[in-house]
Amino acid sequence: MVQPVLVPIGSKTSYVDAVPASFWRKLPQHKNAKMVDPDIIDEGATLSSVTDESFDYLIAAHVLEHIDDPISALKNWVRVVRPGGHIVIAVPDMRLCDEKERALTTVEHFWRDHEEGPHVSADSHYREHGLNPDGYTGRKLAEYIMEHERMIHYHTFTLTSFVQFLGASQKIGFELVEACLNVNEDLAVLRKVPAVPHKLTAAHDWDECNLPPM
Repeated sequence: MVQPVLVPIGSKTSYVDAVPASFWRKLPQHKNAKMVDPDIIDEGATLSSVTDESFDYLIAAHVLEHIDDPISALKNWVRVVRPGGHIVIAVPDMRLCDEKERALTTVEHFWRDHEEGPHVSADSHYREHGLNPDGYTGRKLAEYIMEHERMIHYHTFTLTSFVQFLGASQKIGFELVEACLNVNEDLAVLRKVPAVPHKLTAAHDWDECNLPPM
């Protein structure tokens, strides 16, 4: 809801958030930020109040990393977009933010969380985030884990791992159109398809902009 993404002139955009903008405006870090009031109050991972094939496009900027089961979220995002519609996703690149010391999330980890339930690795997610970006130890870390902080980054990405994750998830009903590194985030454009898409280009063929490998 902060710094909304630019969209084509003439398009109508409906903003979604789990809480009204007034919730964020109360936080010190967003005191003077420009915000858009959501048109739909709903969980971004489920979009349970949104009917199937309602939109021509969906933009999820720095949302996926906050979701404990990204594959379920992808399924719902594909569900609400019309055939041929696009999904634009941006996630932070762990090498270029405060997550360099965290473990890179693997494709197997994503699918385990989806098939067995995100609770399987929930504790490790909270502990890892509390230890690294926030530097908590001892009692403070224990309190952090108990509170189940809503805004942590459950998973980590590099451009290559992001492409690998999307490639392993294409059976949901989309194809990867484009992926690139944008300053400190990984961007991907997906297109909803009615059938199983073509084979994805190998992840090592994607331009990593000469960044050091993980």
